[in-house]
Amino acid sequence: MMRILSVLLSTSLLFSAACAEKAVTADKASEPASAAAETVNAAIRDVAPEAAAALLAADAGVKVLDIRTPEEFAVGHIAGALNINFYDADFEEQLAALDKNAAYVLHCRSGGRSGRSLKSFKKLGFTNVSHLTAGFNGWRAAALPIASDDNAQ
Repeated sequence: MMRILSVLLSTSLLFSAACAEKAVTADKASEPASAAAETVNAAIRDVAPEAAAALLAADAGVKVLDIRTPEEFAVGHIAGALNINFYDADFEEQLAALDKNAAYVLHCRSGGRSGRSLKSFKKLGFTNVSHLTAGFNGWRAAALPIASDDNAQ
């Protein structure tokens, strides 16, 4: 009799755990993919141009990291941006020299290069990167302010 109760209790606990896990999975499935990604890795998040502009306006300590070529950068960039060329052979070493705990808005032209660079940011231990997924093209399309090479840092 005791063995039957033990089996029933174990089965009941397993069933309850499976139901709870299914509920959590269902909750996660209803989240947008970007929200789920932010939950998994809060150190790196995707942002739209308007959200990036709001971050920059709210905190003067946020740094803009533009990983386009110097030629692209010279045509126009976000004010105060630091330019590190994604195509440089020592790109990752240049990133490694940056403050890993500073807040960054990262972008390239359209989001491709910056998206590919995220694995380097993760590997190097950056703690606060906002990836401008639409890139500089999205920033420009949103009619946000653009600086010339005269204001580059």
